[in-house]
Amino acid sequence: MKKTIDFLKKQPLLTAIIAVVFAIFGIKLLSSDNNFGLGIHRFMLAFAMFPFLYIISGEKTFQKSEKTTGYVFKTLFGLLVFAIFLCSFGVIYSIVEKFALADDCVIATLMLLFAMLGVGLFEEMTFRAVVNDGFIYQFRDKKWVFAVSAILGSLLFGYVHVMTDTVTNLLTLAQVVLKTVSTGMFGMCLLFLYWKTRNIWGCAIVHGVYDFLLSVNDTVFVNPEKQEISYVNEGVMGGTAVGIYIVEIVVVGIIMIILYHKVLKTIDFEELRKNW
Repeated sequence: MKKTIDFLKKQPLLTAIIAVVFAIFGIKLLSSDNNFGLGIHRFMLAFAMFPFLYIISGEKTFQKSEKTTGYVFKTLFGLLVFAIFLCSFGVIYSIVEKFALADDCVIATLMLLFAMLGVGLFEEMTFRAVVNDGFIYQFRDKKWVFAVSAILGSLLFGYVHVMTDTVTNLLTLAQVVLKTVSTGMFGMCLLFLYWKTRNIWGCAIVHGVYDFLLSVNDTVFVNPEKQEISYVNEGVMGGTAVGIYIVEIVVVGIIMIILYHKVLKTIDFEELRKNW
């Protein structure tokens, strides 16, 4: 076992790849039909990422964050405002259509929040911490390491959301591409703050709250005509999804430009590359 761990320490990118494969299999092998079970499952997978991160980053895994979680929230507040904006549309539509409140909607909402925080922590641990650190520790002598980590890591993060969807025509292909890009850009915004703060907890909470805001309307209200929603759909729902993904790309793109000036331009990447 010690020889295996020593080998993995010398191959941080391989360790990150193994962690991602482990995470994907963990999602596929265990599933839940309720938010409480989903939350437990994702929190378990999130903490299962810690050994991989420790193999890659060593004691830096437990290094105190340079910035508070409040700083992360404040800097990424634009993402949450966008999520609130989208959530408001769903709530207004539900009220106009006079959809009934779900039974035990308060408990259901709390369980949804628990689940989304679990999802946020798991995805941040996997794609922001493990994958990013794997790239940096493998290629830290290369000046381009941060750019490669951002692009490849974010595309991977975006693609895993649609990797099980089937492409049958141009409409479904457009959704796969656009969803990959929009989700990848969202992940890149979080990555910028991870570089700045190394506060994976703050990034995870923002991520979880963002997902919660996008999902809460379907938990609070009962839509009698509700269909099973996927990231990739056919027909009218597919066209609507394309429009939503394009809007997400534009809005998150604007937020990324703001983060470039507020965050990236304040980072000394040469020092960061040497001391990460």
